[in-house]
Amino acid sequence: MANSQDEQTLGLAYKQQGRWGDAAQAFERAIAGDPDSAPSYFELADLSQTLGQPEAAIKLYLRTINLDAGNTEAFRRLGELLYERQNWVGAEHCFARVVETGHLDGDLESLLGLMNRLGIALIKQDKLDAAAAVFNEILTHAPAVGEMHSNLAYIYERQGRLEEALAAGLRTVELKPAYPEGHNNLGIAFRAVHLLDDARRCFAEAVTLKPDFALAQFNLGVLELMQGDFQSGWHGYEWRNRVVTQPRRQLAAPRWNGEPIAGKTLLVHTEQGYGDTILFARFLKTARERSQAQIILEGPTALLPLLSGIAGADQVVRYGTSLPAFDAEIALPSLPGTLDIELSDLPLAVSYLKVPEASRIAWRERMQSLAAADGPPDCAEPMQIGPLRVGPLRVGIVWTGNPGQELNVIRSCSPSHFAPLAAIPGINWYSLQKEAGEQELQAAWPEGSRITALGPALQNFADTAGAIESLDLVISVDTAVAHLAGALGQTTWTLLSHTPDWRWQLDRADSAWYPTMRLFRQPRWGDWPAVFESVATALREFVAAHAHPNGRS
Repeated sequence: MANSQDEQTLGLAYKQQGRWGDAAQAFERAIAGDPDSAPSYFELADLSQTLGQPEAAIKLYLRTINLDAGNTEAFRRLGELLYERQNWVGAEHCFARVVETGHLDGDLESLLGLMNRLGIALIKQDKLDAAAAVFNEILTHAPAVGEMHSNLAYIYERQGRLEEALAAGLRTVELKPAYPEGHNNLGIAFRAVHLLDDARRCFAEAVTLKPDFALAQFNLGVLELMQGDFQSGWHGYEWRNRVVTQPRRQLAAPRWNGEPIAGKTLLVHTEQGYGDTILFARFLKTARERSQAQIILEGPTALLPLLSGIAGADQVVRYGTSLPAFDAEIALPSLPGTLDIELSDLPLAVSYLKVPEASRIAWRERMQSLAAADGPPDCAEPMQIGPLRVGPLRVGIVWTGNPGQELNVIRSCSPSHFAPLAAIPGINWYSLQKEAGEQELQAAWPEGSRITALGPALQNFADTAGAIESLDLVISVDTAVAHLAGALGQTTWTLLSHTPDWRWQLDRADSAWYPTMRLFRQPRWGDWPAVFESVATALREFVAAHAHPNGRS
């Protein structure tokens, strides 16, 4: 053991002299002599971190902590390394341990900085209550720190505590008027209470203070789009790739800027989610007319059967495969800005996607089989005899989107919210929720009522399109299915959160994008019951209209 201690002392001496290699060898010899020497592991971890070897440092700090759980400095340094790598769970654990021990009580500035990173790690895990508690604790020590008020404004808006978010945002810019992030978060709070002009001024001020502030540029752009100012909004929308962690794709061809390139080939590549791809695919036809080029559309596998028949695309290829030769490129969501699309130009077409014939036939037969299996009278196959509708209507529902989407919890509801609609007679219910099976649905559905799970049979969007075409109505939260139903020209009711995505704007009951779509909005943050009261009233009217001799199927 003495030899191990000597080697550790020698290693420290080498470190002071900047002899990193000799120091590392000394610490390794110390560990060989005493495998449980936590100080030697710590010093070797510190050396690895100094030499820019973070992965090695992480392993060595972990070993240090396993041997000496009281080494709060090892916890702090490990937390910093994990935080840099966006390992939020690990960073939270390490920072919380340091705060609990009071290790930095003598250095208030360092303690508050560490607590701030702890709060951000909690936000990244959607532990918003815990994060708010951390930031409020910081304010008990330093009440005039504008950044903490700004963090709280962000959290409170996410939680629907809108007045508190607005107050925290206003306090931020009062304390720190030159803080661009504070103006951005205040803009978000103003947007949440639907004071859009105030929000626009805040985002613009954030951009003025920090022109390369990508999130503020993007927020300003989408707010302008929400207000219907497409001419200004598309500029800010182009900052979207700098907001997300994945940068804009780099391709070995110039970006197309809307000019004619007759005789050339233009690659249009998709990005973002399925719903965005469906929404923006309508612009392919205009792009082809404007460019006078052959267009290659690169898209995700799940959408290829649908996109293969879309007007404007001469060739459709799957993302990730080798691309044919092309002369220019553009991302699909960049088309409307490049084409100078205005709100008045929409929708371009009532329906611009078609169900592949094989899917149409397969789903017609499947729905007929389901109707026959359910038996008369309530589940008989709907028929149209002259102007009179005979049999129940088929209504499909979707209650949640991609759980990986940051705001999915806000835009989504639950199947239990739909359950009261089951009491309305004259309807057969179908779930288009891909991951939901019969057992889950029946547990949420009223006893004595029936809903059929179509989700397990939906292998791709061609299947979903076939199922949608077999229905009379689709009721969905803001998901790709809502976009798909609208793009097919199906009667669609889309259920929206209090402050929805920009493309739905704020006040209209119809959609500029989809003529067959009706919008139902939360009157207050999180108020799904009010939405479904409106849906129930409209649904009774819809059933009555389709059962009336003057109604239409």
